Amino acid sequence: MLQVGDSATHAAFLSALTSSHGYNVIVESYFEGEKIGEVSVEGGTVQVTADARERRRIDDLTAPERYWPTVSDSVLSPQGIWVRALVQITSGTRVFPAVPVFAGKLLRTRRINRSGHVVCVAADPMWQVNRESFEIPRAAPAGTGIVALVSQLLLEVFPAATLEDRVGGSATVPTSGLVWDAAAGSRGMAIDELATSVGAEVFARPTRVWPAADFVIRPVPRLNTGPAVWLLTDGPGGVISQDVRQLDGESVVNRWIGTVEPTSGSGTLYASATDVSITSATRYGGPMGKLVDFYSSPLVSSVAQLQIALQAKLARSIGMADGRALRVIVNPALEGGDLLQVSMGTEAAVRHIADSFDVPLSVASASMDIQTRSAVAG
Repeated sequence: MLQVGDSATHAAFLSALTSSHGYNVIVESYFEGEKIGEVSVEGGTVQVTADARERRRIDDLTAPERYWPTVSDSVLSPQGIWVRALVQITSGTRVFPAVPVFAGKLLRTRRINRSGHVVCVAADPMWQVNRESFEIPRAAPAGTGIVALVSQLLLEVFPAATLEDRVGGSATVPTSGLVWDAAAGSRGMAIDELATSVGAEVFARPTRVWPAADFVIRPVPRLNTGPAVWLLTDGPGGVISQDVRQLDGESVVNRWIGTVEPTSGSGTLYASATDVSITSATRYGGPMGKLVDFYSSPLVSSVAQLQIALQAKLARSIGMADGRALRVIVNPALEGGDLLQVSMGTEAAVRHIADSFDVPLSVASASMDIQTRSAVAG
């Protein structure tokens, strides 16, 4: 979750969401890195999808028709304009720091004549990373750190980018002779492949616009790692207004097997990650059976690294079995992959991971829908 001020301010912010509060949206327009104005927004949502390369997207930013672009640097021109959206919560006389909910490139603006408004589409910085593909085949430089190489590929697109490293470690590109093809999306796919090889994910924060951007590389979120960032309950003082639960066995994988054949000739690397919890209905060999998938990557150079990559894949694939669609009070600070604690009525609190949700860009909607995943108890 994005931090709203210091720890005391953040706690007060979460508390304010459970009672009457104000919801103000600010949309800023940037051209060549300089702010050129603000836009009065009539509606729209920021759609957040945790397992997508482009994590945040706006498909329906709606503004008055007077913003129809007439020159390339008009505030809603799709020819080089970047936008940033923030939400500011107020509680009584208290005004909390504005929370960034989107930063990205304006892709399309359309209007219906005399309709009174224009509607825009925008995507986060990973859209630009995907579009600026490798123009010729690109060799992965042997001996370069995995995280350092991710940073290099991002800096080639965003010269003032930052990459927060929450992975650490010393994994490097092995002498594998790996070459990425020149193709649409090749840069994004290369970054994904690098991150997956160390059990991680890379995404853009909704904070800055070109030529800057803030990226994060972090371990794939797991249900049993770290504290929950938000407690969701129903009833008085709660934030849940609707709860739909879905059990899904179609997407479950309860064992991942990894094999890597190093080109150095040092012998095959082998490892596996298996759901063996006796309390889990998704356990390998349990009531769902033995549901196996396989992984291999020339970027993996040790059994320990292979094990980390497999554990990350297992964390995602077994969680798909137990999902919830929660309608809650809007929390603009929520981030995809956040660990939530959900409790309905008298039931025990259950951990869930926020996979997708939408943040409204107007006060017309007081709620947001969160799709989560958890684990099924046997």
